Amino acid sequence: MNCLIKHSDKENNPFEFQYRTDENGTIENVNIDNIREFGIGNILKYQRHKINIDRSPVDIRYLSNNSKPEFRLETLFLQILIEGSVNLYSYKDGNLRRFFFKEEDSDIKPLIYKKYRIGPKKVSQNVNYKQELYLSLNCTGLDRSRFEKLGYDRSSLVSLFKKYYECMGKDYNDFSEKYSKSQLNIYIRSGLNFNTFSMASPETGGETIHLEDQTNLRFGLEFEWILPIK
Repeated sequence: MNCLIKHSDKENNPFEFQYRTDENGTIENVNIDNIREFGIGNILKYQRHKINIDRSPVDIRYLSNNSKPEFRLETLFLQILIEGSVNLYSYKDGNLRRFFFKEEDSDIKPLIYKKYRIGPKKVSQNVNYKQELYLSLNCTGLDRSRFEKLGYDRSSLVSLFKKYYECMGKDYNDFSEKYSKSQLNIYIRSGLNFNTFSMASPETGGETIHLEDQTNLRFGLEFEWILPIK
């Protein structure tokens, strides 16, 4: 059975998406409660996690006077940028961008960065993420100055993680490369349990999407998904 899938908000991390079995079929919704992980070969990968996220205002007009992050517990899809013994994750929602990391056998931790007011016309920054990564990405080839100059952005963090893996001589998976279009195909497989779909892309090889038991999707599907990533 063929199925078309649409992720309408291509700028931000997804929370749900829509699908239909054919071009004239009924549109159905699939949300974050039903999916643990999805991806496109070695190009794109999202995982569902329950995490503490700081949603403090980032617009300079609305900055708070509190230097500490104001965490709230949420279940979100995080995009994996670098995967290995230490993972780097990204989350984007409008003008809010947050990064997270996870070491082996430990929970996901937020990389803390926050702008805050220290006066009517003065702004300072909590850059705890630099210290956190300096302590965690410990390798003789990475000196302290690299962490002191580290920016809180996708390019800078991905570059640091790659340097860490090169320094340690460890293998890792890189999902950080940007691309404009990709096609995702999910084919029916006989004998599969209803909550596992097997996915293959002509360009990227295979991947697996896992659905929770409460989902109503009980069939193999072929998805077609055009997803620009910035």
